[in-house]
Amino acid sequence: MQTLPNAMGQLEAEQAEMLKKITEIACQRVPASEASRLNHFIQIYYQNLNPQTSQSLMPQDLAGMAVQHYSLLLRYKPNQPQVMVSNPNFETQNFHTPHTVIQMVAYDRPFLIDSLLMCLDGLNSEGLEIEKLDI
Repeated sequence: MQTLPNAMGQLEAEQAEMLKKITEIACQRVPASEASRLNHFIQIYYQNLNPQTSQSLMPQDLAGMAVQHYSLLLRYKPNQPQVMVSNPNFETQNFHTPHTVIQMVAYDRPFLIDSLLMCLDGLNSEGLEIEKLDI
């Protein structure tokens, strides 16, 4: 039986390995000149990656989600939030999910995200299944 500190250490090692895989895959999908910035972005983007999420999704899909969100960030202009709604497929967005995905980039506008989440929760009561990815 593992002790709690040993189990935590193993979990951290597994997360670090997953992050390394995600970064390697993602950096292959951008020009070499962007790889360093994307690597930094991914370290922050997935710094609190939920272990259940990392186990339920393939590293290729997590890498594709990060690359897609990073590309949205690159198009961001101050005071102009960027929102992308898509039904991703691997050929165009570098990741696949059977769900519709909403990605957003906005500077210090928590009310915008909260408003979006409230609207989505309202759709939940209409019979649509809303699944929030815990990253």
